[in-house]
Amino acid sequence: MLKITDKALSRIRELIESEKNKDGTQNYYLRVEVIGGGCSGYQYKFLIEGRKLDAKIDSRDLIHQKCPDLIVDNVSMTMLKDSTMDFIDELGGSYFAIDNPNIKSKCGCGNSFSI
Repeated sequence: MLKITDKALSRIRELIESEKNKDGTQNYYLRVEVIGGGCSGYQYKFLIEGRKLDAKIDSRDLIHQKCPDLIVDNVSMTMLKDSTMDFIDELGGSYFAIDNPNIKSKCGCGNSFSI
């Protein structure tokens, strides 16, 4: 299972609350995917159709036990096994980061990887 830090958990809850306050909808989720792309083969995707949060759960999605607002599809979860998701907030920007022990190599910029 994908591990999640307290910082990431807190940020996900902030994002969910922010969206709920905009339109009153209760069913928003942060979706994490591993998709093909980049110069090394795979990359992480935290956006669905240009949005940070997704309102739909597919039958192949897994809901995170520690954070029910986080969903990951079955295929991506196999590539994220034993990984840790964190939230980084620093002078250069803020972002979700995944420490994945399954990665064999990364591209020069660090945005894509191979397994």
